[in-house]
Amino acid sequence: GAMIVGFEQVSMSGSTVYSLTLPAGTRKAIVNAEVANVRLRMDGTDPTAGVGEIIASGSSRELRDDELAAARFIAVSGSPKLNVHYYGANA
Repeated sequence: GAMIVGFEQVSMSGSTVYSLTLPAGTRKAIVNAEVANVRLRMDGTDPTAGVGEIIASGSSRELRDDELAAARFIAVSGSPKLNVHYYGANA
């Protein structure tokens, strides 16, 4: 099975842009949005509340390899939480 190397919950609000805190050895992450929708960009430009890939509240998005460090997140509205499991080399 996949080796879990960490977990974090990120409490988001306002127009703050968030990134992931990657544990050593992370190869994959599953990011789950809770409470409200979140937007994601991985192209070097920060997302805004209106621009970026939507991660709907209650849904998840898998990120791998270079996507992990590049990922930037922002709340669409309200105060969503990001629940993130990090997986190691066997993921």
